[in-house]
Amino acid sequence: MKTWKPTAEQAREIRDYAKMRAGSGWVKLELGKRYNIVNEDDELTSGNYAIFGHFENSDLADFISWEDFRKKGVELTEDGKAELDFYVHDRVELNCNINVTVMTDGKESIILCGE
Repeated sequence: MKTWKPTAEQAREIRDYAKMRAGSGWVKLELGKRYNIVNEDDELTSGNYAIFGHFENSDLADFISWEDFRKKGVELTEDGKAELDFYVHDRVELNCNINVTVMTDGKESIILCGE
């Protein structure tokens, strides 16, 4: 399976967007590592929830640190896409304030949105 690692510019865009959404100059980002809840025989866990079809087909299993994400990237779907759910923590007691979703076609474009 192919993987996607954000370029330095894309990583900066993700961090800047997370900071803007959190209203903070410092944030800690963790990628949600998810598992399939539709097919219990599927032992796959992934930071790319698009692999499971839809976000609702998966549940949070663990986290992937920003550093590990930057080094290893995430696996892409067969059609070369990724949808990632980042948990954004602020400096104050590292509370998880918001989530930032990153969508990519595995190439140059990324789409950022947050809750």
